[in-house]
Parts: sequence; C-alpha cells; structure tokens
Amino acid sequence: MGQVTFHSERMLKADRARIRLEPADTRTLQDVRTPTRVAIIDDHTLFALAINCVLADAGIGVVGCAGTVSGGMKLVAETIPDVVLADYCLPDGDGLSMSKAIMKAYPSIRVVLVSASDDIAHRDLLAAGFSGYLTKNTPLPRFVEAIKEMGTGRVVRAPRIKSRMPRGDDIDSL
Repeated sequence: MGQVTFHSERMLKADRARIRLEPADTRTLQDVRTPTRVAIIDDHTLFALAINCVLADAGIGVVGCAGTVSGGMKLVAETIPDVVLADYCLPDGDGLSMSKAIMKAYPSIRVVLVSASDDIAHRDLLAAGFSGYLTKNTPLPRFVEAIKEMGTGRVVRAPRIKSRMPRGDDIDSL
C-alpha cells in the first residue's frame, strides 16, 4: 500500500474559522464547542479518504491522514488530535505498538484501533487503555456515531463483538 499523507494548514485554519468569536459576542471560549479533532492513520488510501470525507461531512474535524507508523507519529505530534483512528496493520510497523506509544506520549488522546479483522483480543485493548475498537465493516452511520461519542469519554467497539466485551456503564454498544 502507498503513503497516505495529507494534513494541511488549510484544514486547521478552516477548523479555527468555525469557532471565531465576534468582539460584541458575550460568550466565553468555554461556551463555544469545537468539533472533535481526528487523525486517521491507515495505509488503505480509499478507506482513509472515505472516512475523512464522511467525518468532515458530519462536522467532525479531521486534522489529517497518514499511511505509515512514522507518518502517523509525525501527524499526531504536529496536530495533537482528540482522537486517533489507527489501523492495526501498517506497512512499516505494528499499528498496535504505535498506538500504545501515542497513548503513552499523549495521555489525553483517545485511540481507537481500526481493523478489517474482528479477531483481536478486545479485552486486552481496553485493559491497555484503548478507547475502542472498530472493524472496517462497521456501517458508516455507526462509525460516525462512535467518533462523536468519543467526545463524551465513552468506549466504542465493533457491533459483532458485543458478547466478548466486558460490561460497564463506560462501554457503549454500537
């Protein structure tokens, strides 16, 4: 698979323009909600671009995409997103190890592992601090809903693995 890298200052400026306050506005910055900022790290170009478009259409700010571990780490360091969607397998390394490194370096970033497979040890992911797991066959409306709910601190997961996940108020069923 090829490199998928396209974060730009233009995207970041567009996000900032949405929350600009007028001088006569009496609201404070805490009153203005900013969209969740998402970084997509996935080497499947079509998937990454499609998710980018779908999330942007849903009002979710996408800070950029990367297709490798090295590109993903650089993207996260430059943009400090709220959420990282990280592919499980990347061409230059392990997406799981990259995700753990992101969570260690940036504890406030919520990381969701994304994979074409549902054979991953989901309980281990949650125990390791991941904010969720989604498969690439998750229906788009559910995928968008999951990312929006990340802002509330909920843990998200793929629909077909409900019975294998631990129960609790902080786990949202898709």
